[in-house]
Amino acid sequence: NVKQMISVGVEIKAVICASTGDTSASLAAYCAAADIPTVVLLPKGQISISQLIQPLSNGAITLAVNTDFDGCMELAKMLSNDKRFYLANSINPLRIEGQKTISVEIVQQDDWAVPDWVIVPSGNLGNITAIGLGFKMMKELGLISSLPRLVAAQSANSAPLYESYKTGYQSFNSVKSEPTLATAIQIGNPVSAPRAIPILKEFDSIVTAITESELAEAAAKADRTGLYCCPQTGV
Repeated sequence: NVKQMISVGVEIKAVICASTGDTSASLAAYCAAADIPTVVLLPKGQISISQLIQPLSNGAITLAVNTDFDGCMELAKMLSNDKRFYLANSINPLRIEGQKTISVEIVQQDDWAVPDWVIVPSGNLGNITAIGLGFKMMKELGLISSLPRLVAAQSANSAPLYESYKTGYQSFNSVKSEPTLATAIQIGNPVSAPRAIPILKEFDSIVTAITESELAEAAAKADRTGLYCCPQTGV
């Protein structure tokens, strides 16, 4: 989309994102391949070395900001008020449209069978929103005949959605995130919450909050099968 905008004369100085480490790595790689400048905002001291190396290696302007992800997100939104900076976080609806393909790949890789459950590590809530919308799209197109139930899995140290779920989504309040091994979902004020909650209701979803010991043990069990996974996958 950005490449097309540039080709028709739209002035784009850079694509920007706030990140806990994963979005920034992906964005920097794709923008490097497309020769598009990138600026990533990361919470200082809160991401792994391997996550930090990736955007730096791909030539992104990488800023370590003395705040948490939510502070980085606010700064990214402020920068994107200047339309020369294109925001790549899930607050951008085109990001959600692209992520809907996750659902297509899930059923495609299982001979178009719909799973009973889809479990999604959940921080900023863009992924679970897109996955739900992707399944709805396929059902509307007649590609599938049923919908799975969704599980939004959060770290207990950063679980605003879980707190809302316990009240039947009567209200949603941001929280101050505590440190967690699952740094990629250490987000206390998820920007996609208003879109995610209706999807979660429609899919009769559940929300969980997993302790540090539980997620570490789950990740270790996966490692011992030969399937190395990041800590947030442990939720």
